[in-house]
Amino acid sequence: MHQHQKLLNSKAPELRSEQFSEEFNFLNSYDPLESFNRHIYKFNAKFDEYIFLPILRTYHSLTPRFVRSGARNFFANLGEIPVLLNSALQIKPQSTLVTASRFIINVTIGVGGLWDPASKLGLKKRNEDLGQILGHYGIGPYRVLPILGPSSLRDSTADITDRLVQSDINFIGLEEALNDEPLLFGLEAVN
Repeated sequence: MHQHQKLLNSKAPELRSEQFSEEFNFLNSYDPLESFNRHIYKFNAKFDEYIFLPILRTYHSLTPRFVRSGARNFFANLGEIPVLLNSALQIKPQSTLVTASRFIINVTIGVGGLWDPASKLGLKKRNEDLGQILGHYGIGPYRVLPILGPSSLRDSTADITDRLVQSDINFIGLEEALNDEPLLFGLEAVN
């Protein structure tokens, strides 16, 4: 089941402090931003319930499966660029080679990334980001971001860096199109 399918059938849970402490006692760790995180969590739960999930349900019900799949594959394929660079920076030659191969195969055989023939050929998607490098060194407290949800300082920094790298290698003009076309931006967001 895809992540979006799970979201379509869910409602963000409300967690009271007592409930959280009882159910997640094993997570008993220092959180200097706990009060802030709890407020943002509540905001995000309402945002999901009243804005994001209705948009996602509408998109899912109006858009044919092959269009959703093509859009998801297209944006996932663009995501291979920062993975490729982060694999190379971590000096992981096998991950770098697999990611480069996936990107080239999906762009050529997969018609610009609309299909994912690389997976059918056994080239599994890798997940390498700057946050993994920073995490190795223990950088970044946990926090909850408005609309984006839980993250750490290192992962937020890594996401921004990866996004900048992706926009710098803007070989198809996607950044301009996302800025000029709200529907395309929305398509990327729901995928």
